[in-house]
Amino acid sequence: MSGLPSHPEKGPASGGPQAKVEMYTARYCGYCVRAKQLLQAKGVMPIEYAIDGDDEARREMMARTGGRRTLPQIFINGQGIGGFIELYQLDRAGRLDDLLSEDAPEE
Repeated sequence: MSGLPSHPEKGPASGGPQAKVEMYTARYCGYCVRAKQLLQAKGVMPIEYAIDGDDEARREMMARTGGRRTLPQIFINGQGIGGFIELYQLDRAGRLDDLLSEDAPEE
């Protein structure tokens, strides 16, 4: 996992539909920084929920993830995908661009 691959010719950066990406983070979380970098390389600015000292946000995250406490916790169109490792694995498998190119659900 030495570099963060980017595929600018694919995914949301190409101007097509874009998924809603949400991410629970903490200020001093290296994996959170890496996840944001990978998403930004894809042209995606995630909605970020910083849980530092925010017990309500932490409870919300744990409710959405079935009790997971590790950070980051990433959601694409409401679907929990896990953390940075899972995000990276989706990218390496060539599946992340497809997920990011899906239309966000209407709210």
